Amino acid sequence: MLLLGIDGGGSGVRARLTDLNGALLGEGRSGAANARSDPEAARRHLLEAAGLALRAGGLELEAGLELAVGIGLAGVDRPSDRQRLLELGLPFPRYLLATDAAVARLGAHGGEIGGVLICGTGSIAYAESAGRSRRSGGWGFPLGDEGGGAWLGWQALRHYLAGWDKRSRRDQLYQAVAERFREPAELLEWARGAGPGDYASFAPLVSQTAGSGCRAAQAILAAAGRELSKLIRAADPSGALAWCAVGGLAATLTPWLDPRVRARLQPPKEDALAGALLLARRCLKEDRL
Repeated sequence: MLLLGIDGGGSGVRARLTDLNGALLGEGRSGAANARSDPEAARRHLLEAAGLALRAGGLELEAGLELAVGIGLAGVDRPSDRQRLLELGLPFPRYLLATDAAVARLGAHGGEIGGVLICGTGSIAYAESAGRSRRSGGWGFPLGDEGGGAWLGWQALRHYLAGWDKRSRRDQLYQAVAERFREPAELLEWARGAGPGDYASFAPLVSQTAGSGCRAAQAILAAAGRELSKLIRAADPSGALAWCAVGGLAATLTPWLDPRVRARLQPPKEDALAGALLLARRCLKEDRL
């Protein structure tokens, strides 16, 4: 019996194949996956990453393969979105499907209780204690995901437009965005087909210019810190749980959290793929998928 862990979200899909002793056999990567916004692409990228991990281990996904799969995927928290994906079919012999936040939390706390703040393309706080889970945020850009990468990029682009209108200073952040768009017409045309990942590509400009002393960029990061702090408080109103911050922007954004919230953070034990592999182990004990 082999274990396959899959973690998919706005930054892409990763897959990791191990044996029951935890020995790494193969890994794979593919494109972004969100069951809510594009279930067909989510399924395609899940299978691509899984296939690459299996082939790295000298295997193919075929009948008779003894494989237990744990999948963490963005956009499966709503039953109708989850069902849309499942109706497309997942060709794994045994699998369990959870949200990307759930497997991130499993990995961060090694399967024990606690909460996880995900700071990536989007943002969400997810906690589990005494068999009960609680979430805050994670509603997707542009309606939610405050403090995440897409939100940061959106703020940078709005600052550029304000600077063009001379409603704000044409500072370092303005100039950084202006290197991409010579005039607002170019930005408006770009925005027609832009998704969360496209907006998130501008997030590094915020952190870079903030580090160079740009007050507008620093204000955006401070606002992100306030929003992320609210997520943790809402998901853990008692303040009793330990928390981990994970995701590509965690290191950038955690210094901007409320100091009382930041004091509750601890380093994650493992990554989301480790959490997906823990889910795969649970799959061995489940009576149904």
